[in-house]
Amino acid sequence: MAAKSIIAALKDVVADFFSETPHVVLGTGTSCAVDVGFGMGKLQDALLSGVDEPALHKESVRQWHRVKAALSKGKDLETALNAASTPELQQVILKITYDTVAGYDQKYSAEICLGKVEWPAMAILKKVYKGLSMADDYGMSVITTNYDLLIEYACAANGINCVDGFCGGVIRGRDWDAVRRGLKHPVEIFTGKKKQIKWELNRHVQLYKVHGSLNWFMLNGSVIENDIWVHSGVPGLERVMITPGLAKYRKMQDFRKELQTDTDKEVDRAKRFLFLGYGMNDAHIE
Repeated sequence: MAAKSIIAALKDVVADFFSETPHVVLGTGTSCAVDVGFGMGKLQDALLSGVDEPALHKESVRQWHRVKAALSKGKDLETALNAASTPELQQVILKITYDTVAGYDQKYSAEICLGKVEWPAMAILKKVYKGLSMADDYGMSVITTNYDLLIEYACAANGINCVDGFCGGVIRGRDWDAVRRGLKHPVEIFTGKKKQIKWELNRHVQLYKVHGSLNWFMLNGSVIENDIWVHSGVPGLERVMITPGLAKYRKMQDFRKELQTDTDKEVDRAKRFLFLGYGMNDAHIE
């Protein structure tokens, strides 16, 4: 087949794929495209230097030694952390993970919001976003395993409505129905001389963060969202973030309603997926 024919065939395949709005799945690669500090390599370095063994109980120390031994044999961080199961060690891992990701998130938050730094994945997302129609309820579903808020910052910089199911003031609660009501605008429809008002949704991104987020916390038994605490946290307030390793499956069940239920519904109705920066290494998602 001639080169031009191959290119033409590929263009046809791409055009057919985007004839219906895909559900987008974002992985760590979309954040690493901004800074490799968001990746597992930097997290591994942070954990190896940050875990304070003398402060841990014996079983936690034994488990941490197994983690280090696995890493020294070339195992990836996700696999190595399967050995970390004590609540104490998991909390240490969570704090270091948060501190690491939040540090890089804070570094780029203002730059991306102000348009000084471009989040590379936005170029293709904007094309999908502009093609949204009534058939999609004007909504583009984005599922991500990332804790950071880079997509939120990038949407803000580009004037894109990005919602994640939380609504309210400084402390927001989960209520998708209320969020969607807030996205509606009135449209005048005339039948002859008779005018009616129809409410339609504005274009928007529906964001589903299946591993939690830097701005999610447990407060009074419920998951809430608070942007003020993103980079500082609150002592004693549990973060809703699922760290690597087998322990994440238990945590996923603890927060199943917030992390999985709504996402499952989106996956069930999806006909096609667009994967960006995603490594296919989360069995519970695949």
